[in-house]
Amino acid sequence: MKIHPFKPTLPNKTKIEDFSTFFSKAKSRFLEYDNAGLLKSSKEDHVYIYEIKFNGRLHRGILCCINSNEILNGNVIRHEHTLKEKEELMMQLIKERSANIKPVLLTIPGNKNLSKWVREHGGNESIDYAYGEDEVHTLYPINDENAIKSLKQIFKTEITKAYIADGHHRCFSIRHLIQEDEKKYGKLLTAFFSFDDLIIRPYNRIVKFHKVLSEVKLIEDLGEYMDLKEVDAFEQPTSRKELMMYYHNSWWKAKWKKAYVKEDSESMDLFNTYVIDQVLQNDIESIEYIQGDNSIQSTLKTIHKDNAKIGFYFPAVTFKRLTKLLDRGSVVAPKSTFFEPRMRNALVVQKL
Repeated sequence: MKIHPFKPTLPNKTKIEDFSTFFSKAKSRFLEYDNAGLLKSSKEDHVYIYEIKFNGRLHRGILCCINSNEILNGNVIRHEHTLKEKEELMMQLIKERSANIKPVLLTIPGNKNLSKWVREHGGNESIDYAYGEDEVHTLYPINDENAIKSLKQIFKTEITKAYIADGHHRCFSIRHLIQEDEKKYGKLLTAFFSFDDLIIRPYNRIVKFHKVLSEVKLIEDLGEYMDLKEVDAFEQPTSRKELMMYYHNSWWKAKWKKAYVKEDSESMDLFNTYVIDQVLQNDIESIEYIQGDNSIQSTLKTIHKDNAKIGFYFPAVTFKRLTKLLDRGSVVAPKSTFFEPRMRNALVVQKL
């Protein structure tokens, strides 16, 4: 896999007081930030060792640029399909900003030589940015030509493919932009983290209906596809054959019937096929996607505001299962994986 150093643009620490606010608003205010001198560009090429301390755990990766042709060549593997309208919106934003303001998050299997390179080149110089109390991003700049050359060689000879964890629409908008201007869009800002340095959480759902549904009929209709058991409290599903449901102050544990569980099917796929498209299709008003880091208490608070809402909770897919599916050409349902830690807008920028 071909990677490149790049000339980074970073937040100007002398002009920013609250980095949490800065990063959280950068998506909509990037051009304003840039014009106000809140960002500072380097004239030298760098790669970074990138550490994130998140909820008491240290995650370590590499920040660089990937050659955009790796996407065209199929070496960057998606786990969900993209939406054409979102790709077009992302292309418009990249053109307006003339920058990539957040790295695409790619994940790879652990690599001994890459880990060794990180240990050898970590150094003492670092740049820290805090995002709240439990999240600190630390950059270790590397601009030594020999160090970068050895890193490029590791990627070239030992890392043949990478899986998209976050940034599908950014990745595939570049696939189109490179055809317009290969020189300008030929490199894409990327963070590489190994499987062991990322956490996969599920995306959950709150489904709102046009009217309050009969609990008895709902359980009866769902019973065609799954076995349901009322339980006293929430139990995080751990198998792709399970999910949890919360309706009218009751928790239900559900297990898909064997007839519906296929080799490539995840619980979310079965939910979309049988619950959304068949059992509930005519009753649904809206579906709200709940990130995996949202607390149960927060989600229940939303559900309790409206008796016509039901919460559905899913297992997280494992890296072993996910890569097995992707390597044979399958994908998972959109909004079914939530990776941590998160990349932050404008923490590192690649100007085009």
